[in-house]
Amino acid sequence: MNDILINGIYDLRTLKSLQSEGIKNYSFDFNPKSQTFIQEHIFINLLNNIASNEFIFLRFKNNEDYFIYRVLETIKKSGISPLQFCFIFEEVTPSIDQFHNSFMTYYQPANVKILNSCINLRGLIFNLKELELLFTNNTINNFYNNLFLVFNNFVHFNNCIDISWNDSIVSSINDLFEFNYYIFSISSHIEICYRNVNLIKLKNEINFIKKDLTL
Repeated sequence: MNDILINGIYDLRTLKSLQSEGIKNYSFDFNPKSQTFIQEHIFINLLNNIASNEFIFLRFKNNEDYFIYRVLETIKKSGISPLQFCFIFEEVTPSIDQFHNSFMTYYQPANVKILNSCINLRGLIFNLKELELLFTNNTINNFYNNLFLVFNNFVHFNNCIDISWNDSIVSSINDLFEFNYYIFSISSHIEICYRNVNLIKLKNEINFIKKDLTL
């Protein structure tokens, strides 16, 4: 499986537009310092518009544990299946597995030892620029082989790439990692102004991405 995941959705009109374009993976950002931070009451309202064949990803950074537990309870009460949602942690701590919920996180060499012992880890997110540097230095194959010797025992493990709207992936990187998710974030690139998505541009960008990635 390889699919588009849109991060940073903060209103219903953007969610509806994405749904009309056939996107089925949505990420909501609870980092209070993020430009795409979503308020809890708005998120609860958006949950009512998630179909049974769609998936949500909850992004956390600078959040207290009690808040994460509260969001988890909200989702459970909404009736959304546990198979429909996954956490994305931008910070890794020794207690990251405590929520007993599937999660993905950004790759950092210092975190490999902790993550290798996490039974709920479901994937790693890579930054395109970092992979391009490895490719330029002709070390990307060694990097890939060494990394997945560590994580080869994980079931349903996802490789994900965090990519900007106007970037392209070198085909050999794409072929090597076989990314499950291509993560694009709501940003000024597709906004008319602050927190106001240009829905026409969003549609055009998604159609271009689908053709570029042959999804």
